[in-house]
Amino acid sequence: RASFAVRGLDLSVLEIGQRLSVQYIVEGSLRRLEDGLRLTAHLIEATQADHLWSDSFDLKHPPLGKETDETTSAIASAFLTLIRSHELKRALSKDIGDLTPREMFFRAASKVQSLNPERQAEAADLYRKLIAANPTDAVPYSTLSYALSVGADEVGQGTYLLGPDRRTPARTEARAMAQMALEIDPLVPFGWVALARSHIALGEVDEAILAAENAVSLNPLLGWGY
Repeated sequence: RASFAVRGLDLSVLEIGQRLSVQYIVEGSLRRLEDGLRLTAHLIEATQADHLWSDSFDLKHPPLGKETDETTSAIASAFLTLIRSHELKRALSKDIGDLTPREMFFRAASKVQSLNPERQAEAADLYRKLIAANPTDAVPYSTLSYALSVGADEVGQGTYLLGPDRRTPARTEARAMAQMALEIDPLVPFGWVALARSHIALGEVDEAILAAENAVSLNPLLGWGY
């Protein structure tokens, strides 16, 4: 959200966060050096006014396009990593009944790759709660599908059942959940990843390849699609 709405106003970080309805604020400053510019950026958690990250970047003057792009990418990457870590830490510190939908999602995501059946079951249960709370959101369907496909009993340990035994209820449900996600929004790349993963678990190789190709075509940078 643009900060122009609060420019010139004498507001605290907490007040700015409330005014803009945001959870995180990026604050920056630019200082002229003898042979260039110094950009300083801060990431602040708006609801608590906690400073999560700060760093400085020296640029030539005038800044080159490639140099500016690299600096922007470095800042964005740092922000994404820190926000995910911060959200997960907060989600794990709360009782399940006190979680917001966003915190519930982060908590579930932290358990999806676990080889512990109890953690897998908790992840699936959290995704089901998210679906119940907002049944028109495609993301919980696709993440539930993925969680079911990589269950710790067989697939999560790298072994695959052959023949009709592959069609367990969980794997069949995984495919149905991925299909539901794509019915809601066919442009969500991870929905196609989840569908591909469910087809793999069911031994449907050709269908899995087609779904993965769709994921990559929507987002060529999505490693899971490959």
